Amino acid sequence: MIRLILADLRTDAASRLGPFVTVVGAALVLAFGLCLVETGAAMDTEAGQGLINMAVAVLVVSVSTALLVVGAVSKLAVDLRRQEFARWRLAGVQPSSVRRVILGQSVVVALAGSALGAGIAALIVPTLLEQLLASATGTPLSLRFGVPSAIADVVLVCVLVLAASIPAARRAARTEPLAVLRASTAPAARMSVRRWIVTAVLLVPLALAGQGMVTDDRAKILWLGTLLAPILVLVVAALGPLTFPAAVRVWTSLLPARVSAAWYLARHNARHDIGLSAAAVTPMMIAVALIGGFFAALETTISAVTITQEVPPDYFTISSGGAMSLLSLLVGPPVVLALLGSAVVVLVAGRDRDRRTALLRAAGATDATIIASSVGEAVVHALTAFLLGTGVIAVAATMVAVALSTSRHIVVVPSIPLGAPTVVLLVGLALVLASTLLPTLHALRTPIPRALAAE
Repeated sequence: MIRLILADLRTDAASRLGPFVTVVGAALVLAFGLCLVETGAAMDTEAGQGLINMAVAVLVVSVSTALLVVGAVSKLAVDLRRQEFARWRLAGVQPSSVRRVILGQSVVVALAGSALGAGIAALIVPTLLEQLLASATGTPLSLRFGVPSAIADVVLVCVLVLAASIPAARRAARTEPLAVLRASTAPAARMSVRRWIVTAVLLVPLALAGQGMVTDDRAKILWLGTLLAPILVLVVAALGPLTFPAAVRVWTSLLPARVSAAWYLARHNARHDIGLSAAAVTPMMIAVALIGGFFAALETTISAVTITQEVPPDYFTISSGGAMSLLSLLVGPPVVLALLGSAVVVLVAGRDRDRRTALLRAAGATDATIIASSVGEAVVHALTAFLLGTGVIAVAATMVAVALSTSRHIVVVPSIPLGAPTVVLLVGLALVLASTLLPTLHALRTPIPRALAAE
């Protein structure tokens, strides 16, 4: 079994490059919180406890982001090899062996990627954190990321990868080979009992955060408000089989298919291959929601203190440096990981673009139409992520506004910032466009017989 796992990894190493890069990024992101934990645990002072409290918030955001991004990439990587696994089954390989091979390869990629990520983190994360905390507090600190943190980083990443790979491996092993070979895309995910249970479990911390915001402590409301978006994106992702298809279908219906052949193809691909759409939308939705959720909580709190005059309105502004440092630490690394995940998902899916492009060319589609449809597909994914992320921001801002209104006995209008999320949208769209167009241009240079014969 080990020989089969390693031999298959060597034979098709390119298909593991996307998950490997994502795992390295996840290990780097998680290292920020673990570095704070190790440093705070070594300090028997109030400052050490403050670092640990900060680390908890950082890890909540980082773990939720890494879970969704790594999960999206890992699931897609397995789904794209469904036909290969089906041929294994037809050759006599047992379902249990297929499942063990998939999980074994996931563990190998997770160990290699997390070890590399932890090694890079040991070199750069303490220095970056020292600079961020010094700009926020004005007090120099010596941060550490030693062997305990590196081991915890590797273990945590491996757990996240396995949590994402086990359902995909089980599904790939159980699917009948002939059904897989007949289907052009993976079947859309359904709202299983497990998803409903996960959704119910996620509502518990959301309810606890809402309950904790019933207080007169303005700082506590703001702090809990910044944690609402990470929890809400997990809820939206858990409800993905309901939210993602509905979002794609509703807004793309505003532009009729008859507008152009390219738009028809882009809309059809996004709706038909909803598994790819969900994988591409999830990371960018996280990036939009995280950065927008932070500014929503901040700006809604500023609106409240402008009315009550408890503190000067510029008390919370980023010009002080503290809020910007908090933003950089809390949501900066997860946003970068989410944007990376968006690009990796589309790039991984590009392996199947040669055959699809060849079929379109054989049917008479021009190169311009194919390129335009690829651009349209990227736009569909990006705008869907932006709309869902903005919805998360609106819910988080409303919860903060209700908490401030109740505690101050005033009417606070929720602030829904669009500037920072729009910047994230444009950056993510640029990455997704690059990841979409490069495989498309390569596919256009591939002769049609060769592309179809490869299948």
